[in-house]
Amino acid sequence: MTKTTLILGAGASRPFGFPTAVQLREIIVHRKPAQVQAILTELGASGDLWEIATGNIIGRYGQDELTRLQEEFFQSQTTSIDQFVQQREGAFTGVATYTLAAILLQCEASAYLNRDWYGVLRDAILQNGLEHIPTDRLQIVTFNYDRSLEVYLWGAIQHTFGLREGDAYQRVEALRIHHVYGSLGELRNGSRGRVVPWASPTEGHIRDASTGLHLVRPLSEGLPAEVRDFMKSSEFVCFLGFGFWPENVSLVRGCVSDNTQVYSSNHRGLNDRLRFQVASIFPKMMWGRETAEQCMQEWNILPRPS
Repeated sequence: MTKTTLILGAGASRPFGFPTAVQLREIIVHRKPAQVQAILTELGASGDLWEIATGNIIGRYGQDELTRLQEEFFQSQTTSIDQFVQQREGAFTGVATYTLAAILLQCEASAYLNRDWYGVLRDAILQNGLEHIPTDRLQIVTFNYDRSLEVYLWGAIQHTFGLREGDAYQRVEALRIHHVYGSLGELRNGSRGRVVPWASPTEGHIRDASTGLHLVRPLSEGLPAEVRDFMKSSEFVCFLGFGFWPENVSLVRGCVSDNTQVYSSNHRGLNDRLRFQVASIFPKMMWGRETAEQCMQEWNILPRPS
């Protein structure tokens, strides 16, 4: 039985209206408003996203705390807000997670979930019909906080087979989707965490969503045993939109077997030096085209008809 593990970075959500780490940094530090507006336009997000987020952040943490986060984050010259918070040993955890939730819930509200590589995945997992979704052959490990993949598949399953909303959601819950650093919340069933409705950037839901983001989770915790074991037994491991931040690579490198074929989309901004470093860790790495959609269309890695 062929198994595949997909490992998602921020670039994997970008086609659907979610910012990369670099874009998030520009939005948060907000040194060049015109540049932030260009990012929001590119993402299809509301032009007043930051103003709305700022109102919520200041209401909870105050202007001084927000300004301190912006100044310290900018001066650190760290690319990722996650990395910044971890390096500061949790000093900014509260305001940073709340800021992320305030931004990402608004991005959910403007997200355009239409085909791209999600569509390629949808076609593969539904090719044998509703009763043969390959939960035993596919695992998705995501370093992202947004729930766009779950919502996309939820809607696709519901409307492809004419199911009730709750029945379709149960099918999505059965899929092996693991958020390494948490997510904005559960979409419907609260048995595994707080329910935060999709695209609901109210003050209460921002607060609840922020509690599900684990920016400073100790690396020693590693991945859950079932995630590690599935990855080790996977024939294919594929990085999509992944920035290869060393701390994230360290969580997965020991889970990739020598017999596994490793792929990566050519995420924009990944320079030759970093590609060389990654290739030294994963000697069998095969680099695809720039976009995840192009890679997924070309690689014969997804579950095949049984």
